[in-house]
Amino acid sequence: MSQSPPPPPQNNIYGGGFFNFVPRDFAQHLRDRAISKLGSGASGEAWHYVLTYLSTSNVTYSMNVAIKIPHDDDEDLRKEALFLSRVDSPYVIKLLFAGESNGSYKLTTELFGRRVTLQSRSSASDAVKRQILSHILIGLESLHKKNIIHGDFGPHNVLINENNEVKIIDLGFSEDVRAAATEVTNILGDSELLTAKTDMMGVGKIIELLYPGTTNTLVQTTMNGCLNRIPANRATLGVVYSNVFGPQWPK
Repeated sequence: MSQSPPPPPQNNIYGGGFFNFVPRDFAQHLRDRAISKLGSGASGEAWHYVLTYLSTSNVTYSMNVAIKIPHDDDEDLRKEALFLSRVDSPYVIKLLFAGESNGSYKLTTELFGRRVTLQSRSSASDAVKRQILSHILIGLESLHKKNIIHGDFGPHNVLINENNEVKIIDLGFSEDVRAAATEVTNILGDSELLTAKTDMMGVGKIIELLYPGTTNTLVQTTMNGCLNRIPANRATLGVVYSNVFGPQWPK
């Protein structure tokens, strides 16, 4: 018999769902099956897996998930797990579990399937593009509210599906805004100190992909403001948020 899992005891780093109900030694009782490779990011390689767990009462629980395995060193993957555990947003990929399994540290998240590219949505209606962009901004805001700078934000770390739902992924290069400033290379290849303004360059690139060749003055101004090479002069998330949700944005 197969059913949805109920809510858990806590162990390691949990985010909810499938892993919330299982006992502390659940890893010994799980069976997993790799389906396909999803992609590779800053902190590891992601795969589509089907997990099954047979409880002591002979109830079988199953779930499709994404499992990320570190490239070499698992430091970035452990950091990503910690940051994801602090965020609860429908527009950021949901952490289910992170911890040791079969001698390797792994990060398990919800599976976000049937993905399409941001470029493919450039021909969508203004209403759809505005919805996509607004959800991305809300997701990024949820990170910044938790003092998390994504650090590698851009089109390559935003998933979108056929229903135009979005998920921000890959927090392997993220940092806490309260930590000592780190020098990074931004999306245009310039060196700068990592701040929330660094993430805004990724927002500019996303606008550029969604509105190629736009002649709308507000869209152009917003995009160029995000891509300003001088961090102090770069558009803030609040400014972009106001523009996109304002009456002059194409809708």
